[in-house]
Amino acid sequence: MTGTLVTPEVRAAIVALARDGLGNKAILAELAVPGLTTAAVHKAIRKARRDGARVPYRGKGPTVGWAEIAVALGTDTLNYLRAAGRARGASPEFVAGALLDIISRDRIADAVLDDGTMTPEQGES
Repeated sequence: MTGTLVTPEVRAAIVALARDGLGNKAILAELAVPGLTTAAVHKAIRKARRDGARVPYRGKGPTVGWAEIAVALGTDTLNYLRAAGRARGASPEFVAGALLDIISRDRIADAVLDDGTMTPEQGES
């Protein structure tokens, strides 16, 4: 099934199930839509994330959820995030979240902030 054949109703169901933490294969089994493939499920989830939907990522470990936070941004920063989002077909919220995910995952906040403070590893005080 190509992306053009996934109806808005099926896409909404895919995103809802992904938000509940189901993986692509489980979503495929749950929906039982004839011709629907894991690739089409993955594409629908990826597009929803690019559009700013908060869909948790699934990795080899437990499902990673989202925390909603409010962040004050300057005009230049917001304009940059908008431009970066437009270039990628994504929302500025998605770009900001992706950047923060990478900074956190790669443990580079100290290098990015460059303020001489060292962040303790999780579990340390």
